[in-house]
Amino acid sequence: IRLGTKKTNTNTVSLVLLDNTLADIYNDKNELDRAEQVIKRNIIRQQKLKANFETAYWLLSSYITAGDIQQKKQKFANAQNSYNHALAINDQYYKGNRLREKAYTLIQLGKIKLAQKDPIKAIDFFNQALTAFGLTDSILLFNKERIFGDNRLIDIFYQKSIAYNQIGQDKLALDNIRLSLLSADRIRFELADVKTKQRFQSATKDMAEKAVGIAFQLLEKTKQHQYAVIILDIIEQTPAPTLLDDI
Repeated sequence: IRLGTKKTNTNTVSLVLLDNTLADIYNDKNELDRAEQVIKRNIIRQQKLKANFETAYWLLSSYITAGDIQQKKQKFANAQNSYNHALAINDQYYKGNRLREKAYTLIQLGKIKLAQKDPIKAIDFFNQALTAFGLTDSILLFNKERIFGDNRLIDIFYQKSIAYNQIGQDKLALDNIRLSLLSADRIRFELADVKTKQRFQSATKDMAEKAVGIAFQLLEKTKQHQYAVIILDIIEQTPAPTLLDDI
């Protein structure tokens, strides 16, 4: 990034792209003060430019990164403000059609509400993200068969599960974490290499264990056989398919 900055010191757009990447790097390394300094500088730089259809996207990205940094620092009001700026840019320049960015921003706003112990509002944001993906109708009903493999979709259903857990809705928590695992399973079919599948499986292991835990609590509470079947389904859904593919 530093070498690129030296080579492009007269090209403002290139500097914007470089600083967006640099802020992401510092954020990933948890060097949050440095990340915040870079992204603030970058937003100020872009605000001095006349935005158009192309350049507005980089400002949108900058605000999302700024929100992520502030969220990690638990400055939730600042994070929410940055995410709202990103959504406003999406609406103004793209009529809300940058759908992956919109969905991600709504997920992050939902996570803020979870951190603030407001699961009802969090669920509302997660449902808006599902709508952005085109998975719900006007009354928030959707067809499970339409679920596809996507990391953000995995996150939506997982976060919804956490929210329902917070309000004591264990059945809905289990339903959503199973939908999260279903999306993860559909990613698995798109991965060609067994080693890659094993790494992905490892990443979803904690989620599967949590799903089994919720199902077991419901089994003990209700004594309904269906939850024992669900536990077996979850166990079979995780390690067995990768082994079967390898065979």
